[in-house]
Amino acid sequence: MYIQAAVDYLVALTTGSMTPGSVGTLYFPPGNYRIDMPIRITSTFNGAYTFCSINIIGDAPPFGRGSLHGASIVVSYTDKPAIIIQCGRAVRLENLAIIGLNNWPAAWSKAHASFAAQIDSLYDDATFLAQGVTDDSRYAPYAGICIDPFCSPAPLDVYPGLDDFYILSGSGTSGSSSIFIERCHISGFVVGIAISPNQFRVPDPDHPAQTKVVNTQNAENISIASCNISSTKTAIAICQDQSRNVICTNLVVTYAKHAIDCTHYGKGTGQPPSIFGADIGWVKYLFSTSGWGGRAVIAGLYCEVVLSIGVLGRGGYSFDGCNFNLICSSTRPTVGYHLANLGQATFNTCSFGIMTPTTSDSVPLWIFGGLMSFRDCEIGTPSRADNALPFWIHGAPHKVVFDNTVLVQSPVESLFSSTVTVEHMSSVVNQTMLPGCFFHALLDDPDELSPRWVAGGRRSIQLGDAAATNLTIKSDGTATFEPLAPGVVAEGDLIYLRKGYANVVEPEMYSNVQFWPVIGKVTKVAPIDPNNPDQEVVTVGWVPDYVAKGAGANGRPPGAGDMLSVVGFYKVHSPTTSTELVNNTNGKGEIHNVSSAHAWKKGDRIRDVRSPGLPALLPDNTYVAEDPVGGIIKLSQKVTPSSGRVIRFYDAEVRMFSSTQVY
Repeated sequence: MYIQAAVDYLVALTTGSMTPGSVGTLYFPPGNYRIDMPIRITSTFNGAYTFCSINIIGDAPPFGRGSLHGASIVVSYTDKPAIIIQCGRAVRLENLAIIGLNNWPAAWSKAHASFAAQIDSLYDDATFLAQGVTDDSRYAPYAGICIDPFCSPAPLDVYPGLDDFYILSGSGTSGSSSIFIERCHISGFVVGIAISPNQFRVPDPDHPAQTKVVNTQNAENISIASCNISSTKTAIAICQDQSRNVICTNLVVTYAKHAIDCTHYGKGTGQPPSIFGADIGWVKYLFSTSGWGGRAVIAGLYCEVVLSIGVLGRGGYSFDGCNFNLICSSTRPTVGYHLANLGQATFNTCSFGIMTPTTSDSVPLWIFGGLMSFRDCEIGTPSRADNALPFWIHGAPHKVVFDNTVLVQSPVESLFSSTVTVEHMSSVVNQTMLPGCFFHALLDDPDELSPRWVAGGRRSIQLGDAAATNLTIKSDGTATFEPLAPGVVAEGDLIYLRKGYANVVEPEMYSNVQFWPVIGKVTKVAPIDPNNPDQEVVTVGWVPDYVAKGAGANGRPPGAGDMLSVVGFYKVHSPTTSTELVNNTNGKGEIHNVSSAHAWKKGDRIRDVRSPGLPALLPDNTYVAEDPVGGIIKLSQKVTPSSGRVIRFYDAEVRMFSSTQVY
């Protein structure tokens, strides 16, 4: 009561003033200030809200929910904001700890003692709400700070006990501008900061017999600086598309489903904010944005213990110098997407990697969408590199540009780019390359003709349909199938399923987006019967959650006509030759006296250069079965023996440009 009276008095000092004057400042000395109703920064004139201004300042920058803060506003309820700003102009909140009752990590950490169990629980939406706290009010979320919640007529859901405050906002759609939230700690709410969550119906002037849905506008030029937002379901919710120039600097977010959410509250069309410096952890999704044609810059964002970058909606995004250190359960399916890009996104000098809490596995990054570019980036986790691709792109891979991007692989990393410069041609030992990649040697050597290019497209090996191969998808994030031919599927292969899945991307506004997915990465290939190595069972890991749940867009699980295939890119190896090709006692091929055995690794596809009029000596889709030892490459399939003539081996088809001199 006394706090509200002080706010009303100070706001009244400047409301309606047409001459410069001091803006009222409310200072909170150190202490806990318990409230049972929201602190409202509002002013009314003739029954409508009018613009108002105030500074509310605490004693010192807070840190955490505990004792390391000066002034703490502590709420006693779970259904209204702590602070409301309506039609604010140049309102500043500084050095405040704002504490609510949605402290879900307290009970959660006790119920999930191990790190692995805590990671598993981040998959479940119920995790982000403490007992007694609900998230059933799209237009009236339980928020630490709520900007422009009120409107008239009132929306479908309103804050209980605040019905009388739902009056016209200015002319009807007026909103706040120039709001500064600085050095605040906000913890224990459903939404940390909610911006314009209202929506209401008014007569439609173009159709007099009808109404149309509108919302307050403005809520722009908002600065969120050096704030820590913790223990929420959504840290920052931007709810409508007039909220332009929302800027976050030095932002810290922990323990939330969404760090930035522009889709689940209010109109659900919020503009994405620009972020300059952020540290985010223990979050399911970094972003759920609609875009609505907006553009945002995200620079210097660091995250760890995060399941997914999330959804980038319509609009454009430039990520600069960001570190995406994601995590994945070892016992559940992966999230459906580690990045779903439905707009335009550029990643400059960013790193992407995924780890698990209990294993050293290399987990692939599942990316959906097109119109992306990765420039000077690194994809994969260096401490967990293997010979597999560290990512795959569903949707429109032909719209994705890679420039000077490192793929973390073993035995050597690959430079993924449309053009690659090497010191010598012999420097290319074992490297995944883009189709059409132009590569050349910086140091000219008459014995190493340069430049060269990679012919062909992506790799695709047909395996048969889901019914014929007995595809079985399990709830633990694994799947098994039985290839129709042995020696074709290798550990590390990515398995594509030609089947559409809908309702993958939340919220409902993206229900028409379909995924045609890679369903996982091969983790094991073994004979069904040890006495019959020609019948294999393949185990696939890191299955996305929407695939593990069962039915696709047509309402039935994978079956007849849903084709499986191995997908990937070709590798360029050092020139490799041999004069001896044999089959061993197990009926599998071996290449002896190999000139560049070191250039090959277990799982690499290998084929021979076919002489005119002669059949191939290696069957299609043969791969290296073991890491070569002593100049011998062991193969996955039976070969046609050969001795005496020189045989050349390769994977990617590399061609020369014309060497005819023009100038």
